[in-house]
Amino acid sequence: MGILADLDSENKCLLGKWLYLYNLINEDEAWQQVLRNKYLSNKWITQVDKKRGDSKFWTGLMNVKNQFLSFGNYRLQDGKQVRF
Repeated sequence: MGILADLDSENKCLLGKWLYLYNLINEDEAWQQVLRNKYLSNKWITQVDKKRGDSKFWTGLMNVKNQFLSFGNYRLQDGKQVRF
């Protein structure tokens, strides 16, 4: 059981790395555009959840998204991207 818990934690960390280090949230490389077009449409990552038919990779990202976002700080700036 200990090994499985460690693998689960490691997997969550690696998925968080995709969200943070590879800047899925706000960078604009070709592979990020592909993911945005397929899964986000015109929404922010905070506005989408997993759905049936999503890839295992995307489902994993959606599973750790809220936990990942809970560790961040947010700036409102001009408020154009703020939703209540």
